[in-house]
Amino acid sequence: MYCTNCGNKIDELVKFCPSCGTEVKQTFGHDALNGSTDSLSEVETLSLFSTFKKVMFQKYATFSGRASAEEFWWFMLAYGLVNLTNYVIFYFMHVVTGENIYLIISVIMNILFGLITIIPTVSLSVRRLHDINRSGWWNLMVFTLIGIIPLIIMYLLKGNKFCNKYGEKLNCDSGLSSGLLFGLYVVSALASSFIEKDMFSDVNCEEFETYRGIDWCVLIKD
Repeated sequence: MYCTNCGNKIDELVKFCPSCGTEVKQTFGHDALNGSTDSLSEVETLSLFSTFKKVMFQKYATFSGRASAEEFWWFMLAYGLVNLTNYVIFYFMHVVTGENIYLIISVIMNILFGLITIIPTVSLSVRRLHDINRSGWWNLMVFTLIGIIPLIIMYLLKGNKFCNKYGEKLNCDSGLSSGLLFGLYVVSALASSFIEKDMFSDVNCEEFETYRGIDWCVLIKD
């Protein structure tokens, strides 16, 4: 069995966890196998819109607790689809009207959306690592570049099936696996990258240099 506070494996006969000192409550049946004293909680149904709403509004800056792999990748998929939609809409307007102002608008929208989602994305990644009983500080591996690969693997791992020191076990129903959601996110990111490259491949910089005194050509091509 496992400690409901720190998640460490403990002997069934002890009364207190030797690691954190938490009182051990005896459990039986299915919960005992999972090391949890929690009764069956209501299943949380995850979807694209419900997850995006939850992360952006209900847990915007919540760094405590846990987040399942499905919750993480549902949000990342929503993030990717918003960027893709932005590019599609304004690229279409640019092609139809021939006005480069729509390229500028798409850049501004992406910058604003990126700034708005920084905090909830970081807090979600911290809760995701908590779900596999890892500290959120592991996210700093992203700055080593090569650390992105093990981070992605950790984001895909199934969470602990018992309580750990970061919170209670999660009971979610996604409908789609984290692996499939990750694949869909990669597709949306690649599609956005392809459209972005096509949007700005034939930009005439002379049309941007004098617009409100900002060198937009350098900005959008970078």
